Amino acid sequence: MPNHLHAVVVIHSDDPSPEASPVSEPSQPKGTRTGSLAAIVQTFKSVSARKINQARRNALIPVWQRNYYEHVIRDDAGLARVRQYIAENPAMWAEDELYA
Repeated sequence: MPNHLHAVVVIHSDDPSPEASPVSEPSQPKGTRTGSLAAIVQTFKSVSARKINQARRNALIPVWQRNYYEHVIRDDAGLARVRQYIAENPAMWAEDELYA
């Protein structure tokens, strides 16, 4: 069983602001900004952890590690590299010391 997940998330925004931070400004309410990558990951982890814990009838075993790694894909060539990496990644699972 794999010990991690890869995903390509496309976020469309009408906000022309270059602000990329998923954390709210000090004057705004605390928490992640709605529609940000952080909010998407937070929701995914929360909902999936609840479902997994319901299925295994044990909420005490953590499902996800804290945080996540992100990489901004800026062009078609970058997207092609990421897609190739994701496609080839399962072949490397046996070499992963955390893979069981």
